[in-house]
Amino acid sequence: MVEIIDKDNSILYCNARSTSGHRVESLSKSVGEDFDKPLSAHKLIETGGDCQGSVLSILSPDQSTWLIYSHPSDKKKRKDLGIYINKSQKDPMQWKTIQCISDGPSGYSDLAECKDRKYIACLFECGQK
Repeated sequence: MVEIIDKDNSILYCNARSTSGHRVESLSKSVGEDFDKPLSAHKLIETGGDCQGSVLSILSPDQSTWLIYSHPSDKKKRKDLGIYINKSQKDPMQWKTIQCISDGPSGYSDLAECKDRKYIACLFECGQK
């Protein structure tokens, strides 16, 4: 869960596992008291055995909020850790794959913005190739 800073207000964004083969997303405009009906994020694949993913909210160069997401990108196995970006954070169809950062086995991951705000860090599980 991350906060999206909007010109009008602050919104909470939740990204979760599903059994449908892709992730689901929901927004809260009430500081988490309630959330909108979850929407399918078809571009964010959920692996066959489910896997935790990480989402990060960052300020873009034009001061809008972008969402960054990490998760294995293979449809059947926990492998090929991908990084995704959504520059239109309220639209689940706007996710784009930036790149695969680790070929081979990968699992749970966590994203963090570095102090200088020029880089992000990704800590993740991996196995032998």
